Amino acid sequence: FDRQEAEVDIECAKWIDMNVVCEKELARCGGVAWGSDSVPCVTEWTKDGDMSADCSETQLVMDKMGAKSEPEPERELSEEELSKRRRRKMARKRAAGDVRKLNADNQKAKEEKESGGAKAKKRRAKKKKKSERVDMDSDL
Repeated sequence: FDRQEAEVDIECAKWIDMNVVCEKELARCGGVAWGSDSVPCVTEWTKDGDMSADCSETQLVMDKMGAKSEPEPERELSEEELSKRRRRKMARKRAAGDVRKLNADNQKAKEEKESGGAKAKKRRAKKKKKSERVDMDSDL
């Protein structure tokens, strides 16, 4: 081998170091060490409290965690995009209102069904009244 070919790229060295030092953290992610999921396992899937001090201090982890914490700059929205957002928001509000109304109607129907319904109540009252009249007639 030529000495220059044997030297490892800086990014590869960081990745190798992270895989060696963060062995416990990678084991928690189901054996993703030395694979394409090793970096997300350590930087995204592992909680900060579960990460060892040595692992959190590896250069690759520090680079990724530092990049993750920087907020993205907000971009200016065009009038068309703002208008589209307003229309979608109004449509969601209407839909939510429709769902609430439907739920209220369903609840009302359920309560009527459980209590026998208004028509059934009227029928029972009429039948009871009629039977009382028959009883009175039979007493005569």
